[in-house]
Amino acid sequence: MTETNWAGNIAYATSNIAKPRTVAEVQALVRSARKLRPLGSRHSFNWISDSDDTIVSLKGLERLYRLDRANRTVTVDGGMTYGELAPRLDADGFALANLASLPHISIVGAVSTATHGSQCWASSRPVNSRRTPGPISAGGEFVALHTADSVAEILKELASMRDADVTDVELARAKDQIIKSFPARFATRANVAAQLAELAVFGLPDSYITDYTKKIAAVTKDDVRRVARKYLDPNRLTIVVVGDRKTLAEPLAKLAPVEDRDLDGNPLTSGP
Repeated sequence: MTETNWAGNIAYATSNIAKPRTVAEVQALVRSARKLRPLGSRHSFNWISDSDDTIVSLKGLERLYRLDRANRTVTVDGGMTYGELAPRLDADGFALANLASLPHISIVGAVSTATHGSQCWASSRPVNSRRTPGPISAGGEFVALHTADSVAEILKELASMRDADVTDVELARAKDQIIKSFPARFATRANVAAQLAELAVFGLPDSYITDYTKKIAAVTKDDVRRVARKYLDPNRLTIVVVGDRKTLAEPLAKLAPVEDRDLDGNPLTSGP
């Protein structure tokens, strides 16, 4: 029987799809396979998960569910889906802040590919060396029907980031992630050159690099509050939406005035 992806538009080149049930079986498979590709909930519409050798599916992996109530985190196995996790969290009085668009999507797949659902959005601010504030952006790819709702949610979250205080757990996690990922900026000669170039471009002292993690570790909740309230102003955002004006203009107009622009950003006299 030919194995296919969820949509049925991709037929995998191999019928050798391993389905280990324990971590030990996964480890043995990794050691023995000539080539190995992971297969999640098959919710990919291209051949990225395909292989002419061995594919491993973690769907049948023994379930791991470990809830840390104090830190409000949950640890799960590599095969658990949103449809399995959500009811268990609900029974324990918890819920996920964001859900995938379909219940069969696996947690590990959504996290590793940043595909957290049709209304998912992400904020980004490149962490680089500057003397002045840099840009911040938030956005994503949305189902057209939910575009205006998603933009409204982004505005709501940005306002919350500005007005609500960060928790101790959130601050600790953020600092831990930045500090532990800092060495990766020097992983290659090109990375090192880029870091040194930033020092020159922005006129920063040589000690900037050696003192960076110390200064990150010293950031307080008061610092976060002060910076957020100074620079996060949803009323000063430029909102850019690409899509069908006929279906998007009216709901978006309820959030802010809508302007039509061409691909170069020049105003259009009328909609397409």
